[in-house]
Amino acid sequence: MSETRNQRRIREILGEAEPEQDHSLRAQAMDRATSERVPKTLTPWEWEQWYAEHGAPPAHRQPVQTQKSSLLQRLRQRLFGIEKKATPSNCARLPDEDADF
Repeated sequence: MSETRNQRRIREILGEAEPEQDHSLRAQAMDRATSERVPKTLTPWEWEQWYAEHGAPPAHRQPVQTQKSSLLQRLRQRLFGIEKKATPSNCARLPDEDADF
């Protein structure tokens, strides 16, 4: 990468000896390809290959959903060992209606 006349003069005046860096798209692509970072955009097939080679990173894993129970249900379970399944409030059936069948 060549610097302009003004850039060279500014560098000479300030006395900066900054090494030249390649900011081209080719250099950026090469940096992304050789780095160990998780890629941002891949095709589904490329993701399959990437996961096979590197495994799924923690950011891509689904958190385990735990079923939340009410305080009454937790107390009933702890004190009596009873786990009562709640009937939905909009259900017209009785909770023990299936016991007959």
